[in-house]
Amino acid sequence: MIRNTTVQDAKGMFDVETACFSESEAATLEAIKERLELFPEICFVSEENNEIVGFINGAISSFDTISDEFFEEMKRDDGENVLIFSLAVHPEHQRKGYGRKLLDQLIKQSKSLNKSKIVLTCKAHKVDYYASFGFENDGIADSTHGGSKWYSMSMTLN
Repeated sequence: MIRNTTVQDAKGMFDVETACFSESEAATLEAIKERLELFPEICFVSEENNEIVGFINGAISSFDTISDEFFEEMKRDDGENVLIFSLAVHPEHQRKGYGRKLLDQLIKQSKSLNKSKIVLTCKAHKVDYYASFGFENDGIADSTHGGSKWYSMSMTLN
């Protein structure tokens, strides 16, 4: 089941985040709570047996790229773009379609909010996955979040 998040989901989301990302890349519990408070309309969880097994979150912004500053300080900006910070499915639940359903829900919601573009960063091994949804590879991102090499990807909506 896919549903909008509440702040009470933060701990379950944090558990999934830390199972999927290295310590230097994973968002803190406080950062996840802040995203849920600032941007509840674009944050979703996937549940199995009342347990959070995956989630997607981000920000609404007038920026059309993701820089490392976004991971340090969140601000409400009712711009035309949606920035995805995390799409994570617990390793025990991967390859069951949860990630696809979460991303489909965010795309649908972004369109209903009349947003222009969705932007994300990912590692090289995920470029083809996001391309399968219609995202374009915009090349190596400026972000070096967590000391990693990221690719910037975008999808034009309207």
